[in-house]
Amino acid sequence: MDNAAWLDAQTKANFHDKLSNIIVNIAGPSWVLNNKLLDQHYRNLSIVIKPKDDFVKCLITLTVFRQDEVYDTLMDEPKRKTTPFSSAEVNAWYLKQRNAVDIPAAIMNPPYFRGDFPKVVNYASIGTVIGYQMSEAFGREGGYSNGTLVQTMTASSRKGFDEMQRCLTNLYTASCYLDIDSWVSGEKTFDENLADNTGLKIAYNAYKNTNDSAFKPLPALKLYSVDQVFFLSFAHMLCEIRPPRNVPNHLYNDGHSSARERTLNTLKNFPPFAEAFQRPIICSYCYSDVQKRVTRPALESKTSRLSCLIIGLEYFDITCEVPVTVSTEDHRHK
Repeated sequence: MDNAAWLDAQTKANFHDKLSNIIVNIAGPSWVLNNKLLDQHYRNLSIVIKPKDDFVKCLITLTVFRQDEVYDTLMDEPKRKTTPFSSAEVNAWYLKQRNAVDIPAAIMNPPYFRGDFPKVVNYASIGTVIGYQMSEAFGREGGYSNGTLVQTMTASSRKGFDEMQRCLTNLYTASCYLDIDSWVSGEKTFDENLADNTGLKIAYNAYKNTNDSAFKPLPALKLYSVDQVFFLSFAHMLCEIRPPRNVPNHLYNDGHSSARERTLNTLKNFPPFAEAFQRPIICSYCYSDVQKRVTRPALESKTSRLSCLIIGLEYFDITCEVPVTVSTEDHRHK
């Protein structure tokens, strides 16, 4: 954040203070490893659940038990080192009320993490997840508060943030699906897109700071440099097979971009990726009848210059190549 031209000195100081107070809860509460404490915690649950109970009955009982746990803590002092979520959930969270990042035990498995994986692979996957969550402390919601309803961004910094938001929103809105005549909502997915871009940068810089001299080329990846392995591992983490019939529902209802955009749009904005694979930083826009209705006037020409404030914390001049026509076959090929 120190290199962010749009953050003034006061905002940077506020952000540094908030960053230094973030806590990270990893795996789960320590008492789960103590059988006596574990039995004590679930003693009431073992009484009400019977062997003959069906799934629905067990689910209702567990839900009531969980809610009772929440109600019992309503009058307690906030405990930042405890999590309201299950350690068995494959997810991660930033809780702005606690300024805490939770990394449950369940996500510390492949493809996100494994102890005997090379550092570069773990940093690219679980490292990006952690960076993603930490970045939410400085996003559209978290960046405006320090937990005491005090604004952490000054007016000038908010203006710079709004400009960056416009740029990133336009980039993702330009990602369209010709098969279903629709496109990604850059506005709806902005918070998650911002976290994706920032999380990758955090993870990459963190890995570079490790001076991983022990890295040895992987047997099947001997042709790739360490940076290329990093970006391949990042892409592998986001790899998915989504049936075409499910794409519209995801576009209309999910706050995240699809895995395709989360991978390609994040990487195309990151100079180290361009350097690793010797690719230009290009902002490619799909051109269709749908896209024409949302395209900015600057994109009506075949090639335009877009001076974007990317969340990489620096200004980059991005050449936006706008194809005049793109067939469905061409789109799939790309």
